[in-house]
Amino acid sequence: DVRILPESARISLDELYASLLGSDPERRGGALVIYVGIVKGLVGGSRVSKLIYEVHADYTIESINRAINEVKAKLPGVIDARVYHWKGTRVPGEPAVVIAVLAVSREQAFEAARRILERVKFETGIWKLEVRDDGSYWVLGDGERVPAPGSHRQSGGYGLLSHRSEPKPQRRSGSGPQPNAVL
Repeated sequence: DVRILPESARISLDELYASLLGSDPERRGGALVIYVGIVKGLVGGSRVSKLIYEVHADYTIESINRAINEVKAKLPGVIDARVYHWKGTRVPGEPAVVIAVLAVSREQAFEAARRILERVKFETGIWKLEVRDDGSYWVLGDGERVPAPGSHRQSGGYGLLSHRSEPKPQRRSGSGPQPNAVL
């Protein structure tokens, strides 16, 4: 189950837990890992005011489902996996992504969650703009930050352009939609 969530969406971990256990009628599962990626308030000594996620929904859902299926094929003890990713604006302390994996063993549950997260970071149509007190940065899958054009301190203050008009950086790996390069 893959979902792209609006800014106002809330996730009940109790409902997620019950839903995953319900997907295992034989009760083979011995471990349930739930990863919640939370927006940081401080990065590299600079205050983060918000992250803005732009999502190519159809491509993202397709690519995350493919990633889940491939991880399940490589780790046969994985029974079920879910990925919920928010779009739009998220502020520090809010969740940005939830990845939940039910597996036969804790090793496979943790490993599957890690592999799925890496695939989400590198292979989907999700772009992340980090707005900080020192400017705005496109965040690449490996955590590298690329300054967004026109967003850094200029004489007389900040010149933050609308993020919708800025070219996004190219991904370094994966086969997702490739926006205009700024590198």
